[in-house]
Amino acid sequence: MLKRRFRKTRIKKGNLLPEFIPRILTRFFLLGFIFFFLVFWFQKLSHLFLTNLSYFRLSEVYIKNHSYLEGEEAFEFIRLKPGVNIFNIDLSSLARELKERHPQYAEITVKRILPHKLLVVLKEREPIMQIKMSKFYPVDKNGFIIPYAKETPYANLPVILGVEPGEITLNNFSNSLRIKKAIEIIDALIKGNFSWRVRVAKINLSSLNDISFFLDDGVEVRFGALVKKEKFERLSQVLEEIKIKALSPGFIDLRFKDVILGPR
Repeated sequence: MLKRRFRKTRIKKGNLLPEFIPRILTRFFLLGFIFFFLVFWFQKLSHLFLTNLSYFRLSEVYIKNHSYLEGEEAFEFIRLKPGVNIFNIDLSSLARELKERHPQYAEITVKRILPHKLLVVLKEREPIMQIKMSKFYPVDKNGFIIPYAKETPYANLPVILGVEPGEITLNNFSNSLRIKKAIEIIDALIKGNFSWRVRVAKINLSSLNDISFFLDDGVEVRFGALVKKEKFERLSQVLEEIKIKALSPGFIDLRFKDVILGPR
């Protein structure tokens, strides 16, 4: 009886690897393409479905600031009418348009509240000083003239003297050199965290070569053209000595090497 002998051949794994990788990659890219195709059309169909449902028709708008504004006034503020589908409203574009129409607000955000509401959040600009024209107007750290006028000064905000009406535009940024100098001075006071800065009632910038402060008790502090941290530190020492010695000067002159105290 004849026995056939078969020779066993070994197939090296290394021989199959080059052929195996392209197949895997092809399937991977195919599955990826199908996945993104399905996601794309799912989003499209979902948006089409949502934008045609009457369930998501805008019926309420809330404007949040210090208090809430709603009803017709709220719709007038955003310039939209009831009934529009809230998914057809581009929130970013609406916020940008509102900011252009109302620059007195530092930030404006718009949010959807399902199924039929919009919430508009207004963030006020924070004033760091005020100027006196016919009335008192607050000014923020960027030199924006906030159009909220008062007959009397705002509390705890230094009044900037010397700014002329032609140097500013209400509800807009100012390029006034005096406004810029005032921002620089107040920023230095804040960063220095000087305890007496809350006592600064007025900053006189009528002449940028002869700058002075008026404290809350009427004392004038004369700085000259240079208003530096070193002078603020000297003023801190002088005010402490005045308090200890119970003095009542009319002015404090820091323009020279030696500090001069003058009578009232």
